[in-house]
Amino acid sequence: IVDPPYTLSDAIDAGRLTPYFYHVHKVKLKPPEQDQWEEETRKISQLYAQAHSGDNPDEELLERINNYQIQRARIIKKAYNKTERAIEVISQNYKPGQRWLVYCEGKDQLNQVLNSLRDAGLNALEYHSKMEGDREQTLNYFEDNGGIVVSIKCLDEGVDIPNATHA
Repeated sequence: IVDPPYTLSDAIDAGRLTPYFYHVHKVKLKPPEQDQWEEETRKISQLYAQAHSGDNPDEELLERINNYQIQRARIIKKAYNKTERAIEVISQNYKPGQRWLVYCEGKDQLNQVLNSLRDAGLNALEYHSKMEGDREQTLNYFEDNGGIVVSIKCLDEGVDIPNATHA
């Protein structure tokens, strides 16, 4: 429960996000994912009530709430239907010469997206700290030729890719 809601517009206005055109593509959680989401939400709600039952919030409970919120966020980040939707959006919109970055939650999701893009006939490269090959060469190819780079945490690693056209 976040009050007040912090929207994409709020984040852009606050200078926290680059002012691109943001196109949100919704996906539904599969029933087991929805069940997990609801279970994490129930835990958060219960702990929130306990943490705020006294005069001062219980810091240990607040930390547990934070951990459950992270777990719940991962359900969304790893949602099964995101891969299919991403491939659909990219396949319908990618044009040669563009530079697309596709951010994934982890190695499993990266492999699913990478393989699905390649199966759809799109040339996609991977980029992450534990990849085989030369990461700098991958970025140079991307800058010179465009294409699709599927990545994990490249921005967290301080990688700057200013010529990206889509993410």
